[in-house]
Amino acid sequence: MTEQGVLVAVDGELRYRDADSHQWYTVTDEAELSHHLQQQGQPVVQSLSETSLTRHHFTPSPLTNDGE
Repeated sequence: MTEQGVLVAVDGELRYRDADSHQWYTVTDEAELSHHLQQQGQPVVQSLSETSLTRHHFTPSPLTNDGE
């Protein structure tokens, strides 16, 4: 069984990361998202507390904060 990735929307910013990755990818193209979901499966809605993630993973945006 393939581990699920993470698909989130925070402040209007849609992004995902694969289960075995620490890097977030921005979703700017609906076709790209559709292709990703076809490959990885549909996401499940879970409370943040039910995952290994914390609020720290989402603010500030990991897409714009490259560890400066």
